[in-house]
Amino acid sequence: MRQLVHDAGDAVEVIVVDGGTGEGLEEVVSASGVPVDLSSGPDDGIYDAMNAGIARSTGRFVWFLNGGDRSHVESWELLSGILRAAGDDELLLGDYLLDTGHGEILRKARPPVYIHHGLPTSHQAILYPGSRIRGARYDLRFRVVGDYELTARLLRSGVRPVVVHVPLAVFAAGGMSQVRAKEIAVEAARVQAETLRTPLPVRWASRALHTASRIRRTVQTS
Repeated sequence: MRQLVHDAGDAVEVIVVDGGTGEGLEEVVSASGVPVDLSSGPDDGIYDAMNAGIARSTGRFVWFLNGGDRSHVESWELLSGILRAAGDDELLLGDYLLDTGHGEILRKARPPVYIHHGLPTSHQAILYPGSRIRGARYDLRFRVVGDYELTARLLRSGVRPVVVHVPLAVFAAGGMSQVRAKEIAVEAARVQAETLRTPLPVRWASRALHTASRIRRTVQTS
């Protein structure tokens, strides 16, 4: 991502929000040579930290990369072209690469209607419209699917989803989506019922798919 930020200049702002536990983070940021807006201090979990990042942001689009994630896009020409073509009220759903530890698997963004089951793509491969996300924020009642709930709420409010088949991010398998898979399924059902108003038969089908997906991921990464 360093080259992308260098080529973009003032067009990209890098915001790092740390929970106050990252020893030596300031030194790492300084050594990177990338201009960074760094905030460090206690927070109430990952979504609270991301809300802090949203509050500090000023750009047309907001892109989240968590610890261990990395950008797959190094060309500012490519990324800026995608952003210029997008409207201020559009949410961009990109592709991503899943790092299994044995190699990387390309995952293409699904159609937006997939939101009635889960995120159409990885949270790290979504570019959120800045003006809309700054007025929404993550709902901290959702401890493990805050990204799903926020995305669903934005789409429900009229934000237009656009699929962009360009790999945007790389993230490692075996994270929260597997460790807390059952909790994710329970909270996802709440999002479908309360935010999306998804019909009950579709919610039942989604619950069954969550179970099947959990088994598939376990086999895939073992």
